[in-house]
Amino acid sequence: MFKEISILKRLNRKKLSLKSLKFEAKEVLQRSQLKRVLGGYAAGGIGSGKAMLAAMALGADGVQVGSRFVATPEASSHPHFKEEVLHATQGTTVLTLKEITPVRMMKNPFYHKIQALYEKGASVEELREALGRGRAKKGMFEGDLEEGELEIGQVAAQIDSLKPAGAVIQGFVEEYNQGIKKLQRMD
Repeated sequence: MFKEISILKRLNRKKLSLKSLKFEAKEVLQRSQLKRVLGGYAAGGIGSGKAMLAAMALGADGVQVGSRFVATPEASSHPHFKEEVLHATQGTTVLTLKEITPVRMMKNPFYHKIQALYEKGASVEELREALGRGRAKKGMFEGDLEEGELEIGQVAAQIDSLKPAGAVIQGFVEEYNQGIKKLQRMD
């Protein structure tokens, strides 16, 4: 499974020049499953200042961070969902329901129901019926960890504490700036 790789450690260990940065950053982003760079902004798989630095090294003007903000007091997500996210590990989330709308969700009883449908060869219509309406709301905002859909990105495994949104941003910026300084010293 995906394990975040520190581009800075790899660069430092190999004593690579900044010329090699784009190649190394691309490798890291492929492993982090960065989904896209649209309109100059990278989205998907951005869970740290290091990931932000890697995206910027590839030419992104900025990043869109989603999953990390679920575990903040300001988020409207239910406390039960936030707590579940804090216990996520590598492999806790799975990309599924690709036939309807691709979604990465945490493994829970509802997820296992969907998997059972796949195993018996369910049609798209059967999958839609099982998904129903408001399933994500039920899980993420109402806190039903059994029957709700628990949508979150793969970076959930990196989230280990509930922090205010401002502290999350500050942490990203500090880690990004530390990375820039390390790269400048290497050049």
